[in-house]
Amino acid sequence: MAQETQNDRDTLRMYNLKEAVVSATKTPRQILEIPMRIYAVPVTAIKSGSFFTIDDVLKSISGVSVSRSMGFLDRRATVSMRGMGHEQGRTLVLLNGMPINKASTGSVNFNMINLGNVERIEVVKGPGSSMYGGNAMGGTINFITREPQRKFEGNVSTDYGMFNTVGTNANIGARGQKVYANLNAFARTSTGYNGVPEEERTAQNIKIALKEAGVGGLIGFYLNPTHKIEFSTTFYTNDRSRGDRFFGMNENGGVGYVLDADVTQKSGTYKLTYQGTNELFSWNTTAFLSTENYTEGRFRSTTELYDVTSKRRDWGVWFNQSYSGFSHQTITAGLEYKGGFVDGRDVYRTSTDVIINKGESNAFALYLQDEIRPGSGRFSLIPALRFDYARFGNGGFYVEGATSISDYLVNHGATGSLPNEGWTSLNPRLAFQYRIGEMSRMYANIGTGFRPGALEDMCRTGPISGGVVVANPELKPEKLTNYEVGADFTLVRGLVLSPSFYYTLGRDFVYAVNTGETILMNNRQRPLLKQSNIGKVKITGFEIDLNYTLTGNLALFANYTQVNSKIKEFFDPNNPDKNIDGKYLTYVPRFEAAAGGTLRTCLVNLNLLYRHLGKQYTTDDNNDDNTIAEYGQFDAKIWRSFAHGVSLTIGVNNLFDKQVKDSNGNLMMGRYLYTKISVSF
Repeated sequence: MAQETQNDRDTLRMYNLKEAVVSATKTPRQILEIPMRIYAVPVTAIKSGSFFTIDDVLKSISGVSVSRSMGFLDRRATVSMRGMGHEQGRTLVLLNGMPINKASTGSVNFNMINLGNVERIEVVKGPGSSMYGGNAMGGTINFITREPQRKFEGNVSTDYGMFNTVGTNANIGARGQKVYANLNAFARTSTGYNGVPEEERTAQNIKIALKEAGVGGLIGFYLNPTHKIEFSTTFYTNDRSRGDRFFGMNENGGVGYVLDADVTQKSGTYKLTYQGTNELFSWNTTAFLSTENYTEGRFRSTTELYDVTSKRRDWGVWFNQSYSGFSHQTITAGLEYKGGFVDGRDVYRTSTDVIINKGESNAFALYLQDEIRPGSGRFSLIPALRFDYARFGNGGFYVEGATSISDYLVNHGATGSLPNEGWTSLNPRLAFQYRIGEMSRMYANIGTGFRPGALEDMCRTGPISGGVVVANPELKPEKLTNYEVGADFTLVRGLVLSPSFYYTLGRDFVYAVNTGETILMNNRQRPLLKQSNIGKVKITGFEIDLNYTLTGNLALFANYTQVNSKIKEFFDPNNPDKNIDGKYLTYVPRFEAAAGGTLRTCLVNLNLLYRHLGKQYTTDDNNDDNTIAEYGQFDAKIWRSFAHGVSLTIGVNNLFDKQVKDSNGNLMMGRYLYTKISVSF
């Protein structure tokens, strides 16, 4: 077996309390020093697992829910934390510290992140609004890419799997005395998978095919040993079929033309950073821009076809500085500005209707944090405070060339220019812990969260998964208060037990509430939903993690998550007869469990992973006929390393071909077999 560095072997641990992270406090600290629940996934764990998308890596982490029913073929994934529901915007996702949640939807394009270029992942659970603002209500996930360490290095890989799927990935990097650079690229094609059950298929149901590619790069320059400037960029293009085929009729009633509904997506990010340190201060100044042009073909019925187009832009700049001149104390302060806009259209091919939605958001913030570690450092205290001002403006929802097709939009959605709105919020957090010996601790924290509604929640009426949603320009910001206690106990060398318990009370959560009406979409009657602020939400939960590293060649883990996310109080003045008090939030599994490990030997290496998810409700009334059933999946991977950096892999996802229906009634992707060869230099 090709030998790895000692650092690689050390980080084979699934949970290393001495791992240094930056996401929790914006200062480099070991996990054991921070009174929060943090999980760091090292590069060896990423390489060892049977993963095809970056969100796959998160599925085995307790308290993290990942929704991607069609696997890597799915055009989108949703990652939420600690029972926050099917709302990506409540979990902040970062790429090298740059937020990539869209202001328009709160969603994240996980497909654009090159899995082969990620060095580690830092997951911080619990509200991080005191440092990061609105999207961090449930926690933060920071994907950190590789910075070249050698004069010249790189790797290339290719894989082939079922559905005629071919993937390639390449990385090359170089480092000099003052300059370093990296260039990476990936591509994947697949003829696809048809998720509609065979007994329900018609000629309109086709395979979900895939064609995607991405390229990224960075270049850094050291002005001196403690000051550097870095520029990074990524580009991503994607063309996927939706699995729908449209048959247009000619004047004689026959098939005149055939169109396949597909999704085309072009995204880019640009980030410029200046970092510096001296004996007392460290600072970071960053500016970023994120772009996305999105087109999707859809049809409401066999006679109504339209294209969805969206132009989305996000930008921001921030400055933070830490001062460590006091004894046993580090103070961090910062300024932040973020903005975004959406310009979207539904353009009908079969009529004159053009539906336009647009809006813009701007947010300004100040934050202050103090890290206090008196005496021996066994006790630590971290108070933090953030002030936010957020503004929604230039919004509107319009219908041009209206026919009867768009009546439901005019009748149910607010049309015309929308009023500008502004909100302020003060979000404190207090965290403290006590070290028990060298490698054990107990901690507790209390924090608040604040999130204005996403732009399209307020200005776009249209179809979503499982129904049709009506926008609500009068949405108020979401707020929450979270209480947590936890601990890490090192039972014996290499064996760590990590329990966490939390209670969250949310107010004015944005939730798609069923109005009781239906709309014809894709030849099915879909429920008509409206974005609403539900009065109160109560979330209680606990997580238990067990991680064991016997030697540098064996790492095992198991975890269990139990969460109850319930609507505690609901009242909608526009729907006073609606009563969903005591109902569970949709798309939140009541429990999750995972277990697995990695074994390295002189002949072959083995990785096993089992994940199990409880039942999920998909409607606000918790109708048992509308659920995602409880299910479990087993993944396995074996690989061998040869001389000259060559590695050969054989793997299988969903080994026992377990399939359940998703919220659209389609079967999740079943067994997937693949092989991969890679070369590192």
